[in-house]
Amino acid sequence: MCRPMDLKNLQTAYDDFNKRDAELVARQELATTDRERYLLERLRRGLLVHLEATVQEESDRDFIGQIERQIAGQQRAA
Repeated sequence: MCRPMDLKNLQTAYDDFNKRDAELVARQELATTDRERYLLERLRRGLLVHLEATVQEESDRDFIGQIERQIAGQQRAA
């Protein structure tokens, strides 16, 4: 059976995102070429995509867990 949404995992992912994003922003401010700024922006976008995937994965697990609990409850009632 799936576990309910792991808020600690989500908070850790969000904290990690904020830390890394702040580092990349600082590096962007120091970048001397457009290429460097572009690559750092791409890294920031990749971090955001990773965070979004983590949130979606936890949401999916929570939804599946809810369905499994409903089915188990119906089976016990029958």
